[in-house]
Amino acid sequence: MELFIVLGVLAMLTTTLLTAMALSREPGQHIGCANNLRQLGVAMLIYSSENDGMFPPRMVRPSWPARLQPYYKDLLTLRCPNDIPALPIPSLVGADSAPRSYIINGWDDYFRTTLSISDWIDFTSHQWPFGIPEQSIPRPSQTIALGEKITESSNLNVDTGLGNDDDLLQVEYSRHFRSNPAKMASGGSNFAMADGHVVFLKYRSALAPTNLWYVTDLYRTNWSGQ
Repeated sequence: MELFIVLGVLAMLTTTLLTAMALSREPGQHIGCANNLRQLGVAMLIYSSENDGMFPPRMVRPSWPARLQPYYKDLLTLRCPNDIPALPIPSLVGADSAPRSYIINGWDDYFRTTLSISDWIDFTSHQWPFGIPEQSIPRPSQTIALGEKITESSNLNVDTGLGNDDDLLQVEYSRHFRSNPAKMASGGSNFAMADGHVVFLKYRSALAPTNLWYVTDLYRTNWSGQ
């Protein structure tokens, strides 16, 4: 009995020590992640300035990691220090196949309200060659362009208009500063906004009362996710 008590105490101490060590590393990891997203946000703005004022299109070959690489250079920029990301689908190459912790806005609500039916079909098939015009985002400082994805996701885009609920299912909202590593509904994550600046948002505050993944007022304020 005494042996079991000692083992129980040791297990508790080990858990406490590991949690404390993880929390002590967290500030540096959070800053490293924010710096990565800042570089990606700037890269996206530079890309826009050289591509008729449009952000990268929702296409697979090449996708946004490859399109933006000339501006952020180092593939390690795609990885959050607090994440061990899964690889994307095997058919991708180069920067698109690199381990990645981040996911870009697909801007579905904008395209759904502006494209013709045939063009919308091309968009949903990753064949629409144009990205969202930067000037079509009315609140760039309050609209998410890039965020942290869940570790196991290989998604490249957050799709909100295809019935996928990617803003709910593919985005990591509690990567940093969790009160308990096993407790998901705490802490927060980093996000790069459409004007290039980076913010830290507490768990799911990006979704309500205003959903910051959306461009149009109708969807920003009438999001039905849980």
